[in-house]
Amino acid sequence: MELAPDFDEFIGFLTVHGVEFVVVGAYALAFHGAPRFTGDLDILVRPTLDNAARLLEGFGFPVTDLSPEAISDRRRMLQMGVPPVQIHVMSAISGVEWDEAWSEGVEGPLGSHRV
Repeated sequence: MELAPDFDEFIGFLTVHGVEFVVVGAYALAFHGAPRFTGDLDILVRPTLDNAARLLEGFGFPVTDLSPEAISDRRRMLQMGVPPVQIHVMSAISGVEWDEAWSEGVEGPLGSHRV
């Protein structure tokens, strides 16, 4: 599946730094055969402090307003960019727990990566 260059770079960053994540939202729907327009890429990350720390360390610059605790907080969402190239990083979504999303996930190509 084709991705905007910024999305592709972000997916690469997640995989290189060992961040445990699942693609959700419109890109997941498109992968499963139900495409729809979207202006963002939705990423669900494992809600642990270690995983959140890997995400923050991989940014490659100081992030003073974020902590692993903030990233793993199920009530918060990290939003970067603006539509049509906006990224949402969440540690929870309604109706699905992390373990279920991870175990039921399907591996496949996304941009220049396999996720």
